Amino acid sequence: MDRRSGQDGTGGRRPVSGGSRHNADGRGLELRAWSARIPPASVRTQQRDCARHHAQAAEARNEAFGIGDQAGEPALPPGRPGQAAHDHRHDRRRDDDPTCPHLLPCRTRTPARAVAQAAQWRRLRCRWRKGRGARERRPANANSRPMARFLSCWHRIHRMEEPMCNGSRTRHWRVVAVLSGALILGGCAFSAGHGNPENTPRFPALPASTPPADLQTLRIVAAAEDFLATLTARQRAAILFAFDDRAQRARWSNLPEGLFERRGLRWAELTAEQRAALRDVLTNVLSPKGLAVVDAILAADDLLDDSGPIDRFVDRLWGIRRGSDWYYVSFLGEPAADRPWMLQFGGHHLAINATVVGPHVTLAPMLTGAEPVRFVANGRTFDIFGEETAAATLLMDSLSEVQRDRAVVGARRPTDLALGSGRDGTRLPAVGLPASAMHAAQKAVLFALIEARMGLLNADDLAPKLGQVREDLDEIHFAWFGPQPDAGTGYWRITGPRLFIEFSPQTRGGDPSNHVHAIYREFGQDYGAAWLEAE
Repeated sequence: MDRRSGQDGTGGRRPVSGGSRHNADGRGLELRAWSARIPPASVRTQQRDCARHHAQAAEARNEAFGIGDQAGEPALPPGRPGQAAHDHRHDRRRDDDPTCPHLLPCRTRTPARAVAQAAQWRRLRCRWRKGRGARERRPANANSRPMARFLSCWHRIHRMEEPMCNGSRTRHWRVVAVLSGALILGGCAFSAGHGNPENTPRFPALPASTPPADLQTLRIVAAAEDFLATLTARQRAAILFAFDDRAQRARWSNLPEGLFERRGLRWAELTAEQRAALRDVLTNVLSPKGLAVVDAILAADDLLDDSGPIDRFVDRLWGIRRGSDWYYVSFLGEPAADRPWMLQFGGHHLAINATVVGPHVTLAPMLTGAEPVRFVANGRTFDIFGEETAAATLLMDSLSEVQRDRAVVGARRPTDLALGSGRDGTRLPAVGLPASAMHAAQKAVLFALIEARMGLLNADDLAPKLGQVREDLDEIHFAWFGPQPDAGTGYWRITGPRLFIEFSPQTRGGDPSNHVHAIYREFGQDYGAAWLEAE
């Protein structure tokens, strides 16, 4: 074999690896040749260390993710010798990564084996070539947008995986550092999980009969049918999903388009007539305050999209789309008075999930947020969370030192929502100050704070829910995290037997009070689950 030419006796080139280095003349990155041969004794020692390392890593992952703790749930397998365990439930790194030195064969490589390893490398890793930019070979169904690739890398590093080997660890951290800066410039926060259908509670089969609809439900159904009548056949096919489509039900997030994929019809795809008809549906589902909040969130996102050429350039670079044109509407099941169905409307910082079951309507889970929170647009002044902020400030100011000690759970606020998207079916224990330890005036303020969040629903369907809050009031807890007593920058949480409310200021953007995420959930009743089980 001619080592200088890189060719063997058959005229073929020696297989190459994925390791890379700069040429002496600085002409970009080239692939390193597979030329190292490891003595058998060294390999055997290395594989023993490898097996021990991956067994410990698998045990740590099992403990960290709680796998194997529940009855009937097996722990992660340690993997065969020389390979990491692979768990499809958490989409961990591939266990056949050829970059790991622990995975080198225990026998001397033959040319055929080296060729196979080089081909495997090319399938799994992207490399730079002169004049061609970044190349990445990935499955056909993988998301090709740059930001999706970044998020995949981000989650890989934050999932307690076994360390990356050789220089790849340094390269990945450099990539994450650079892209994290770009994400911060984009001004968008994201949660660990978003729209994960695996976390969505399983629903019973559709009931054979549904309770008779009341007048308010009939109005909602009529408005929804009128809206669907304005659509073309193609639009109807895009907007309608099966009621038991768990993936679509959970497809909502605080993330903007480009960082999260939604389905349905975009606001930009609707004609003026169709937009007016959709607005009529929202008018009947929501209260006047609820409709005003939706309008304000869309206006805030339009303002964020027009925040300047640098921010716009960064957004476009990573495929991020903001503004009211990128809000989606969809239906799970066709609107009807005698069977369950669901309306979804949302986008960046908004998720309206209105489930209709006979005379009952719920918005849980409902996500609202904004950046900015306070702004002026089209001659109007907006303060999207002004009512909640004022009530929370008043409640905190009214607490005695003893009450405040119980209410303040932590001096630092959480970075984001504890029960945001992807957390369906999760229940957190109540923490903080119970209403039973408050006097009458404080209870009234707490009730007003809850009503401010729940009040986005129309008055007819809101009334019975507020009655449940009055019944459970003494068992409802109020908890505070972060700076005091400024409610605009402090995180607060309300937990009751049947409800959960979060208010989470965000540090991105500089002023936490001007970038907020908020969630409203009903334990056991998200997406109307309790009504469906009762049928």
